Amino acid sequence: MSTKFRTLAVLASAALSGCGGGPGGPPGFSVNVITAPVLVTDVVQSFQAGGSLAPDEAVDLVSESGGRVEAIRIQEGARVAKGDVLFEVDLQKAVANLATARARKNVAQSTANRAASLLKAGAVSQDDNDQAQAELENARANLIEAERRITNARIAAPFDGRVGARQVSPGQVVPPGAHLARLIDDDPVKIAVNLPERFAGRIDTGSRLDISITAAPDQTWTGSVYFVSPEVDARTRTFLIKGTIPNPDGRLKPGMFADATVEMGVDRDALLVPESAIVQGVGQATLFAVSPEGKAQARSVVLGQRLPGQVQVLSGVAAGDVVITEGVQKVRDGVPVNPTSATAEAP
Repeated sequence: MSTKFRTLAVLASAALSGCGGGPGGPPGFSVNVITAPVLVTDVVQSFQAGGSLAPDEAVDLVSESGGRVEAIRIQEGARVAKGDVLFEVDLQKAVANLATARARKNVAQSTANRAASLLKAGAVSQDDNDQAQAELENARANLIEAERRITNARIAAPFDGRVGARQVSPGQVVPPGAHLARLIDDDPVKIAVNLPERFAGRIDTGSRLDISITAAPDQTWTGSVYFVSPEVDARTRTFLIKGTIPNPDGRLKPGMFADATVEMGVDRDALLVPESAIVQGVGQATLFAVSPEGKAQARSVVLGQRLPGQVQVLSGVAAGDVVITEGVQKVRDGVPVNPTSATAEAP
């Protein structure tokens, strides 16, 4: 529209208003709008935050003593049970050392027993007996160490889980502390998120937690909160919670980013209006209700939880109110309206 015609339209509107037609037009003037009643229902309060998935348990499998990798008894990516032997490193040497330690312990045991008998008969001195007993204790300690080396030579799974990529090959000589592979338990997986301090006290262990991932945006996994931090971070004004989510099919991979929705109780008899009814201004939300006289009535509202297509109103409306959902841009406070319900408009 040209500037000339816009000016004429404004002048015409002002003239009509000055002739006693009231706000918005002459007598009989009204604006066609679509309306919907304020819905009263229970609303689950929740908060969304992002975090990375982590395994329930994870450990780097290492060779404590080092040596030659004699056997690799796992397939990368395979599931293993607690106690399964995954690697053998210098096992033959450890077995030989164990046999030697047992033999020396047996000899020391016999010597100590004989010395004790001779001491009673007065055939040896107390010092000779003490020496024999000390050699026996030393042999026992060496045997315990040899048995420990057997355990270290057989690297076993400390828990049920899935083996990651191995870092060594059969026959390779590795130093003490060498990383052999990583074992993770990915069922369930965990997630840690930080929530604003205003929600402190509204979340407890056992609260429901839903997550979604980019790889499967249409699917939701449900778990529960198992940890709520007893303190708030003074720097960020947030507190940490942790949740656990069942993952029997392994689709949730540790390290993935996930969107988490945490439930924080239920608001009984909450008031909901269609999202299209809200006019969002700078620091203030407004909507138009239909007064008993059939006029648009501007209301400042405080918003709460947002739901698909709807928003909770904490103050500014009441049960039984009817709000304008379409035609909001055409009305102002006090303008007569000709309402049609959204249900009546539906095909």
